[in-house]
Amino acid sequence: MTSRRWFFLAVCAQALVLLAMVGAYQYTLATGTRVRVATEPVDPWDPFRGEYVQLRYRISTLDLAALGVTERNFTRGQTVWVVLAPGEPDWQPVAVATARPRPAPGQVPVRARVEWFEEWTGVPRLHLRYGTESFFVPEGEAAAFQGREVVLEAEWAVDRFGRAVLTRLFRNGREVRVE
Repeated sequence: MTSRRWFFLAVCAQALVLLAMVGAYQYTLATGTRVRVATEPVDPWDPFRGEYVQLRYRISTLDLAALGVTERNFTRGQTVWVVLAPGEPDWQPVAVATARPRPAPGQVPVRARVEWFEEWTGVPRLHLRYGTESFFVPEGEAAAFQGREVVLEAEWAVDRFGRAVLTRLFRNGREVRVE
């Protein structure tokens, strides 16, 4: 093949990868179950990214004993499944598994990555990342997401593959534009 064909094939391959990424995101938005989770804001500004909010969800740290999980062989970067069930006011974790579970009707399994596992406090805890932990805010608004009086809730779309996408964010009950 000529160098022009190789160049054309390389450009097409890159375009297909980008389209697949956008397609997966749009699929999750279109077909995902809407789940609302409580969150706490962290890090409102970064010199390289600009103004954004780093979120830490209340379900990012799980008490394994309270969930009845006896497994203790978790490693950093491992994929786990967290089964969420509707609660008041937010969805709550009811189980954690290393293999995809079969949830009861009304429950939603979501994939997460293990950040670390701790047991030194006597209480086994699993610290997780869901891939929806940051979003950008309009210029000058990051400071409005700090403080004890700020109550944040996030809405996710979770597809049948367990992928979560941040769809909406609520600050003190009012929707905030997610970018």
